[in-house]
Amino acid sequence: QSASDGFDRSMMRMLGRILSLPLPTVACVTGHAFGAGFMLALAHDFRVARLDRGFLCANEVLIGMGIHIPPLRLFECKMSQPAFQETVLSGRRWDGKAAVQAGFMHAAVPEPELLPW
Repeated sequence: QSASDGFDRSMMRMLGRILSLPLPTVACVTGHAFGAGFMLALAHDFRVARLDRGFLCANEVLIGMGIHIPPLRLFECKMSQPAFQETVLSGRRWDGKAAVQAGFMHAAVPEPELLPW
């Protein structure tokens, strides 16, 4: 068992707990959210990104890693099919505005308005 296997299992347990909370959750993305950070944001019911800084990216494909089935299902459930394909097949870096237009972020706002969410 490698350290990354342990991380993967722990991360999936944490995401499962967030997804199954009996109350709405909000992700406030203040900068970059790559890999597991992107998954963490997607696990929430409402997602708000900073408009002027940061990208969301499943960069695994860009660095030669595969994406396991559970995270793939998370991306698939939270994104439209075109956004899902761009994310997991090409490793597209989404800025806040594009993520809202793609439908998987609910809002992208300037930094002063971000944390009041």
